[in-house]
This record gives sequence, C-alpha cells and structure tokens, in this order.
Amino acid sequence: LAGLLAREFLLTKKAKRHRSQCFWVRSALIREKRTETLISCVITLTRISKRLLDDDNLRGALKYVRDEVSEWLLPDLVPVYKCKRTGKVKKLKGRADDDPRISWRYAQEKSGKFGVRIVIEPAQANIDRVDS
Repeated sequence: LAGLLAREFLLTKKAKRHRSQCFWVRSALIREKRTETLISCVITLTRISKRLLDDDNLRGALKYVRDEVSEWLLPDLVPVYKCKRTGKVKKLKGRADDDPRISWRYAQEKSGKFGVRIVIEPAQANIDRVDS
C-alpha cells in the first residue's frame, strides 16, 4: 500500500508541475502580440537548468511548453469538448503541435537558474541564416 500511495503522490506532484508550466508559458505568451498570420515557422525551446538531460527526457520535459506554444499560435486547431461530469467546455491540449507549418527544435543550457527560452522564427529566415 505504501508504494501505491507514493506513486499517487508523485503523480499528483507531477500534475501540479505541469499545470504550473502551462500557466507560466500561457502568461508569458498572452503578453506577446501576434501581428501576422502564421505561414511557417521554426520554434526553438531551450531548457535552462542546473543539469542536462538526454534527448528523450529533454523532449518530455518540454512537452507541456510545446503544447501551450502551439495552442497560442494556432488557437483554431484546438478542439473542444463538453465535460459529462461538470458540463463545462474544455480544450483538448496537445493537438495543434503536429501542424506541418511548425518545426520544433530543442536545446538546453546549464545555469544556476531554471527556465525555458522560447524563440519563434519564420522558417524562411532560418533557412537563409543556415545557408549563409
């Protein structure tokens, strides 16, 4: 029983961390104004932390950040549903990030501080920069 309770505690702790990540990313993005229509872009998510992760864990650590960024960029692609229990309309997260107009890159930096840097660049500008 102790193992089950420990697992439940960890899942609750993880869910709180994910909600917190979504809140802070959404808060930062709301302040940014979208002035142009998305044609095609490259988004680089950089995890800033005391230690580095391997590639698989890096993508997992930034999954909820990716979902929020894609939802902000493509709000029309986020499907909604009506909750049977509460009757409230809710969004289905994680559906807009597979849009072919968005390319994702991941990076990480070592630092004494924790954070995430989000860089959104037009795809054409990024190609030009790589070629020159």
